[in-house]
This record gives sequence, structure tokens and C-alpha cells, in this order.
Amino acid sequence: MFKLTDTHLRQGRPYRGTGATLLTVATMAILMGGAAAAQTAPPPIPDSANAFTDSGNGSQGLIGVNQNTGDFNNQANIASIALSGAGDSAALAQVIADAEQRDNVAFDSQVVQTNSISDAFNNFSGVAQLNQTTGQANTQLNIVAIAFAPGATFSPALTDVELRGVTSPITGRSQSSASPDSTNTIEGSFNHFNGLAQVQQIAGDGNVVVNVVAIAVGTGG
Repeated sequence: MFKLTDTHLRQGRPYRGTGATLLTVATMAILMGGAAAAQTAPPPIPDSANAFTDSGNGSQGLIGVNQNTGDFNNQANIASIALSGAGDSAALAQVIADAEQRDNVAFDSQVVQTNSISDAFNNFSGVAQLNQTTGQANTQLNIVAIAFAPGATFSPALTDVELRGVTSPITGRSQSSASPDSTNTIEGSFNHFNGLAQVQQIAGDGNVVVNVVAIAVGTGG
């Protein structure tokens, strides 16, 4: 489950009494997953599959894709972008992310789980964030914090990322919910791509994987 709990924008606040302004974009996300304590997990859906095909080609901007054919997995794509063009200004892009997996219960059976991305994001310009996972109790976070203040005369742009990822042991483990034939694939994609791409693939259980990119552009004084 992904819950975006707070997103806010502040503009025009005096910066340290100088009469300049600070643009701040902040995003806070909380992800929580897992079976309830003392609850028996139901069997997974047999032969689950996700396909992302012939999409995002020739596009511009920000695109996020999550593919999950497993169980009790957390996935999130988070972007915080601040842009300030004034001369007496600065930009701050901030992200706070908290991901937790609790009370994970193992499954007694296995199924084939497949995620595929094909012929996608060709001739794309911008930011692309992708997650693929099979298995159980995994956490994936793609985070981008970008601040642009090209006209700043006293301070560069600033980025700030705070994150936490926690997962609990999987009880009653005998095997993964994903069979050995499960796959994550990306084919014929990202040709002539311009920009930033974050791609995660997980095949397993109880993994926490985080991609963080923080970019600050400002001339400074």
C-alpha cells in the first residue's frame, strides 16, 4: 500500500531577512505492508503477469511504472522538483520517505510470476521511474529530488532526502511464493532515451532496494 500523506509548496517566504525568497517543494510518503499478525495468508493468484508494451515512446515529462505480481510488496516512485528563476532566490527540493514491512507470513504454494516491459520509452525525454518485483515482502523506492535556481546570486539550489526502509522476517518460511520460472524482463526499450531513468528489478523475498538521485543546479554568489 502506498499513501501520499503530505505534499506542499511554499513560495515568497523571506530568506534569512535578506528580502530574497526561498522556493521549497517537500514530499512525505509512508509505505506500510505485510499481513496482519496471527493471520494466515491466502494463496496467491495462479500465474500472475503484468505487461507494459509500446508505451511512453516519444513522450516528455515524468512517468512512473510499478509492476508487482508477488505478495505484500511495497513500491513507490517519488519526485520532488523545485524551480526558481528570480535573481534573489533559492530552490529547495525535499523528500521524506518511510517504508516498512511487518508481520510477513510465508505461502505454502508457488506460482509463476512475470513482469515485462517491451518496446517502451524509446525516444523519451524526461524522468522515468520503474519498479518490477516478484516474490514476497519486498520494498522498492525510486526517489528524485531536483532543484533549479539558475538565477540565484547568493546561494546554490538545495536538495534534501531523508529515508528509512525496514522489513521484518518472513515467518513459517518453506519457499517463496514465486516459482523458479518467474521473471522480470525489459526488452527493446530506452533507445534514444534522454534524461534520467531509475530501474529496479527484484526476484526474491524480503529485499529493500532504494534508488536516490539528488540534483541541485544554481550559480551561487
